[in-house]
Amino acid sequence: MRAFLALFRFFLWGICLAAIITSVLAYFQELKFQTDSAAKTAFAVQALVWIFSSYFVARTFDLSTKSLEELCARLRRRRM
Repeated sequence: MRAFLALFRFFLWGICLAAIITSVLAYFQELKFQTDSAAKTAFAVQALVWIFSSYFVARTFDLSTKSLEELCARLRRRRM
């Protein structure tokens, strides 16, 4: 269980990193084609939302699985 959760956390952080890189690259690529400053600002906010949301989803899951590991360890100690 512990190894599975560690691999799952690693996979989720990888997805988070890929989402951040994709958002940054898409932002700079789209920035060339936007001429209106309001559209540029809206696209910048959208890119930031993608970056922060992917980070916080991965971070929340990482913390929750660590808490789950601690809970499982406590339950195992009580059974022994």
